[in-house]
Formats: sequence, structure tokens, C-alpha cells
Amino acid sequence: MFISQTGLNLQQAHTLRIDQFHYTSHLDGYQVRTYKKRRGGEVLFEIFTSYREWFERYIKWRSEWFSDESDSLLFPLIRNGGRILEKAPQFTNIRRICREYSIPMVSPKTLRRTRINWLLRMGHNPEQVAELAQHTVQTLMHVYTNPHPQIAMVEITRFHQQNDV
Repeated sequence: MFISQTGLNLQQAHTLRIDQFHYTSHLDGYQVRTYKKRRGGEVLFEIFTSYREWFERYIKWRSEWFSDESDSLLFPLIRNGGRILEKAPQFTNIRRICREYSIPMVSPKTLRRTRINWLLRMGHNPEQVAELAQHTVQTLMHVYTNPHPQIAMVEITRFHQQNDV
């Protein structure tokens, strides 16, 4: 849910640390910053207005369950023996279980790619989407974009209207 809301990639989300967060209104949501006394703090990610309540509930739950680890990962993954994994999860067991039950697995990468493609279709502004996705336009277009059948049909129709006598 966090990745679909923020658009961060899995490794970025996994390495975020719990902190005192500060919310600044921005467009139809908030920019979330770390609290700094003298400055506003750097923007870590942006969320939609409706997600703020969910995020704050998670922070409260996380603080209750991991109270002795106030300066650690925002999303701690704990394995047997109480050690915290520093590397982002690969969801191997979840993928296996989904395959066994023929349930489609929606990975963080798939969520991010879907969000980026949706933003491209809605905004038609690759420069702005590349900035939001923290990539160059070239990387965005080469790695993330997928053709959309409806847009392809419209473009083909326009091409034939202009070029087919």
C-alpha cells in the first residue's frame, strides 16, 4: 500500500527510517518530510490525502510493537533470531504461494510501473512523470512505459485519417 501511494521503489521504501514526520499540503495530498527544527526538512515522499490516516495508524502500531527500536527502519523485517534484514525482501514465499493457488502476484515493481504508466496517460508529460519517478525521461520511457491499447488505437486512427486518402 505504501509503495502504491508514494511511488517509491522497493529498496527506497525498505531503507526509510522511522522519524518524526511533518506533513505539508501539496496538490491533492501531502509532502512528507522529516522534522528538522531550523528547516522544514527534505521531502521524503508524497502521499494522497486519504492515505495520511492509514500511514499515521501504521506509525502508531509500529511504535507500539517496536518501541525499543525508535531509530530504525520504518518497515522492519524481522527473521528468526530477532535479526532485522537490511536488504529489501524478494517475496519468494509469497510468489510461490500465489503460484500454487493460481493467484496473480502484484509485486512492488508492478505497482510502480502501473502508477507511472497511469501518470503518463493522464498527464501526457514525460518530464514531469520522470521527475516524480526519480528517473531521467530516457530511463522512464525505456524501462517503465508499456503501450496502452486504447491510446494505440487512437494514434493509429489519427495516422490513417491524416495519411490515408
